[in-house]
Amino acid sequence: MALIDWIAQERRRIHEHFEAFSAVEGRQPDGLTLFQHQAMDALAPVIPQQSFHRDASKDTSGEVLVAPLGNTGLHVNIFSNYSGIFGPQTNVWMEDWDFHTPRELYATLVKEVASRAA
Repeated sequence: MALIDWIAQERRRIHEHFEAFSAVEGRQPDGLTLFQHQAMDALAPVIPQQSFHRDASKDTSGEVLVAPLGNTGLHVNIFSNYSGIFGPQTNVWMEDWDFHTPRELYATLVKEVASRAA
């Protein structure tokens, strides 16, 4: 019975994950996804929104938002439904599959960015 319960729980979790991320993947009139807008909003205390620029060359599924992380040599990329911190000897991916909801991803992104900006 424990295995059946685990399978049912995993199916619910996967369904919830798909619902949560599907809700933020739609393109807005400006061409960015709701995920990208919400990630920028979450990062606003650490990275001013005007620091982000669009880079269409990095992602075939749409525009990527890129912002420098202060003078650390790192930059934050916000893709259509995932993000990352990149630079010399740094390659931190925060993909949707690693998180149950977009809010969890945003919280981790903000924490990682703040720790590296300090």
